[in-house]
Amino acid sequence: MKQPKLIESIRLENGKYSNLSYHEERMRRACTTLRIDYRSLPLSKFLSHVSQPTKGLWKCRIVYSDAIHKVEFKPYTVRPIASLKLVYDDTIVYNQKYEERSHLDKLYAQRQDCDDIIIVKDNMLTDSYYGNLVLWKEGKWYTPDSCLLAGTQRACLIDSKAIQVAPISVDDLKSFEKVKIINAMMNLEDGPEVLIGEVLFD
Repeated sequence: MKQPKLIESIRLENGKYSNLSYHEERMRRACTTLRIDYRSLPLSKFLSHVSQPTKGLWKCRIVYSDAIHKVEFKPYTVRPIASLKLVYDDTIVYNQKYEERSHLDKLYAQRQDCDDIIIVKDNMLTDSYYGNLVLWKEGKWYTPDSCLLAGTQRACLIDSKAIQVAPISVDDLKSFEKVKIINAMMNLEDGPEVLIGEVLFD
């Protein structure tokens, strides 16, 4: 049976990779779930033999299944996001970082004039199209416990206690002040912020 292709997007800044151990751990989990021998995909060892840019901010994108198929480096700038729309789908499943994202693409197409979406499943907040969500209230950042994909940046911020995990429903959303999008390329400082008043509920 042909293995589905997965991706890892890793932040490379001035020649240094960010959160590499978290990317390795996610690859191990994905390989275990999909019955791939991770020993054939040692990420750190592999990247140590890859020529990479040494200045500036880059996205290192790795496509793999039972082998690493492609590695590419692209210059990166944070995409401006100033508005979000709630999009509802109780069937969405995206628990591995698959290259194939057609279900997510269909939800993203429903954003109307907004810059990104908040995906709602079973009335609970999950993720945006571009990354995980963190929400600000009373001096603390929270992230939904019902995320679709457990991102590497999210995991790092949870471990460092910079953010807390909590169940967050649509009804809870208006009690927060703002929402930020994070992913492997956008940390808590870089991620775009959207005031709750700029979230389209209908």
